[in-house]
Amino acid sequence: MKLIRQLTTCSFLRRLSVAGAALLTSIGAAQATGTNYSATILADGPVAYYQMQEPAGAGTLIDSSSNALNGSYTYNDGVPPSPELGQPGIDTNAAFFTFGPAGLSDIGVATLPQSLLLAPVAADGTNGLPFSAECWVEATTLTNAPNYMVPLSMAGPYSGADANNGAGWNFYQAPVSPQAWQLYIRSSSQVLEVGNAANVALLQWTYLAVTYDGTNANFYVNGLLNASSPIPGYLSDPTGADGVIAGPGETGQSGYEGGITQVAFYTNVLTAAQILNHYNVGTNNISTPPAPPSFVSEPAITGNIYSGTPVTLTVLVAGTAPLTYQWYSNDVAVAGQTNNTYSFVPVYPAANNASFYVNVTNMLGSTNSVTNALTLLTNINLIAPPYTPITRNVGSHAAFRIAANGALPIGYQWLESTDGTTFTTLTNQTDDTLWLTNVQMSMSGNEYWVVVTNPFTSYSNFATLTVQARPVNVALTGYGAVIAADSPVAYYRLNEPTNSTTATDAVGSFDGTYDNTLGPIDWQIKTGIPDDTNFGVGLFDTNFTLAGQGGVVDIPYYLELNPYGNWSFEGWFQPTYQDPNNFRTVCSSMYDFNSSAQLFGWLIYQHPASAFTLVTYNGTGAPATFISDYAHIPLDIGSWYQLVLVDNGTTVQLYVNGVAGSASGPSSLYVPNGVNGDPTLDAADSVLAQRSDGAYFGFNGGVGEVAFYNYALSPSQIMNHYLGKAQLSYSQVNGQTILAWPIGNLLGSTNVAGPYNAISGATSPYIVPTTSSQFFYVVGVPN
Repeated sequence: MKLIRQLTTCSFLRRLSVAGAALLTSIGAAQATGTNYSATILADGPVAYYQMQEPAGAGTLIDSSSNALNGSYTYNDGVPPSPELGQPGIDTNAAFFTFGPAGLSDIGVATLPQSLLLAPVAADGTNGLPFSAECWVEATTLTNAPNYMVPLSMAGPYSGADANNGAGWNFYQAPVSPQAWQLYIRSSSQVLEVGNAANVALLQWTYLAVTYDGTNANFYVNGLLNASSPIPGYLSDPTGADGVIAGPGETGQSGYEGGITQVAFYTNVLTAAQILNHYNVGTNNISTPPAPPSFVSEPAITGNIYSGTPVTLTVLVAGTAPLTYQWYSNDVAVAGQTNNTYSFVPVYPAANNASFYVNVTNMLGSTNSVTNALTLLTNINLIAPPYTPITRNVGSHAAFRIAANGALPIGYQWLESTDGTTFTTLTNQTDDTLWLTNVQMSMSGNEYWVVVTNPFTSYSNFATLTVQARPVNVALTGYGAVIAADSPVAYYRLNEPTNSTTATDAVGSFDGTYDNTLGPIDWQIKTGIPDDTNFGVGLFDTNFTLAGQGGVVDIPYYLELNPYGNWSFEGWFQPTYQDPNNFRTVCSSMYDFNSSAQLFGWLIYQHPASAFTLVTYNGTGAPATFISDYAHIPLDIGSWYQLVLVDNGTTVQLYVNGVAGSASGPSSLYVPNGVNGDPTLDAADSVLAQRSDGAYFGFNGGVGEVAFYNYALSPSQIMNHYLGKAQLSYSQVNGQTILAWPIGNLLGSTNVAGPYNAISGATSPYIVPTTSSQFFYVVGVPN
């Protein structure tokens, strides 16, 4: 959401930095070498230096270096036209850029000339040579997802949907949460994101710098190293024609709104000391004329507001610091609310029709914001009721869900009816999802009702369960028994005969389909899964020009496989090909709404960097959340890997071969594919070896032992699955040691190395005899 509205008046006040005075004092003990900013930069030998201090309306962007690589300004149709030159900035002036009436396509830019000094390249015309670049930026707008705003670009356009086809580098204002400055730089095999500091501060000048020494790229923010990354085979953009200030240099990105000044390029690597000095000198040269408070963005209450739901009012104010804030409700000062943001929870009827505004004061004056009136709603808003009837196999899980929001708090109670007239309250079934386990024929025809209540109203609806005999009974011994003991919702052994069409769900009701119409499938392949004699399946995408190809296992959408709440996915995968240029999708369960503007669900990529990467989506239009393990277990072609995805309600984590990866993401950045079990509502299939929406390229390799769970697997369960061992747990009760195991036979030995023999008559739970000798126990699972 764009938080800053464009103003057509008082543009001078809009350009003032709120944090200017704070910046002047923030350098503390760090001493700047030199006091004149332009002299400091020129002393370090830039090959091009654009101070952007031209007068209003200028057409030429002047290079202050000895190379005279002058550029040009192109203005848009804004009022006034953008860029606006001669505005307060670093070392007197800056240029400020805004979008015109046509929005993102109506941008004013400063174009750089074509020159190998700006994009140095080796004799091969492709690989980039060492360089440095820097600029000062002042963000005035939070970018709208999924657009990345580009203050400075030396990147060429790419073809198709794959950004790896481009070259060069960009500084980005990225629409992550919270918003961050980023460096994107392209190597011969991938796009690398360097840095993701949450440091976009509106109306505050920020110093950005990049250095590349031939091996590593360094990204500096405000004089300090933000991130560093090796860049194998950095691809320069030697044409130089795409060098642009405040405009996108590549496909799919946006121009820039905000201030830019003091852009410099070097064909050498600036030292960390030089970069820090440039920042320190710059902070001593910020131009901030005194001014009274002026609102850049006013507080606004938008959309439907329900009783009990949080409301946040935010303002952005220009003017000389310090600024003081006081929020008012119904013309009465709200105690303790003295920041630029005011958050509260309104409750009906007390807060209905209440009014809110903020007073802002500094030494030069005082002003009030616009007044917002609050209208509260009290109803329950039903997004999707559980009206969809379902059919499930005997022994399967079954789930119903109601999607609701509105006035809080909302409560749920599920009921069961066998005749439609009498109802039994289901104990502890008070969530939005009802889970039934081990359904039986006696439950067929039952209605499952939910009563939804809040303090003001209630709602009820139901859906019907039909239970049928299991079409195929799959023997679960050995490794299969280990997995089945942990109660998966669905379990695909993928050991069907050659040319089978059905991938049988061995425990649930959710059979998949083998589809080799767009790529080959090999059935009955040997796996490298520990202690597993079961066969797997080979799925292959041999097409290198068209996305969405390959042999796949397609699993229709079901709520049980895409639950709201805790869940897990696991499977074994054997990559047989490493694509150096493209992401290959190992598995996915995602929904593409509105041409990729909004994506829901998850997927696992085989990354071009030769590693597995988990990606989650939350349906907001924000960029995907990459949960990457580049340095975790390296990906070796031909080896089998256990991949486990776990969402415990707080974090989403990828495990590789029984070990948690080095990165995780918040569960809030994931929203499941689908709504409430109705496949017509924002839902798509789960797919093995391809993205659900057919984007990018498919997986090449073996797949086996795939399972879905409606809870978060524990680290010990994951490790036991990796080792192919049954869970053996112990506890101490009244001085006795008690062993418990879900499947198999208890074996014992006086030696840790064995041999282990069956403990006669031992059943779980088992009380360990008290003896004076040491004894060891394991669980044996028959094949």
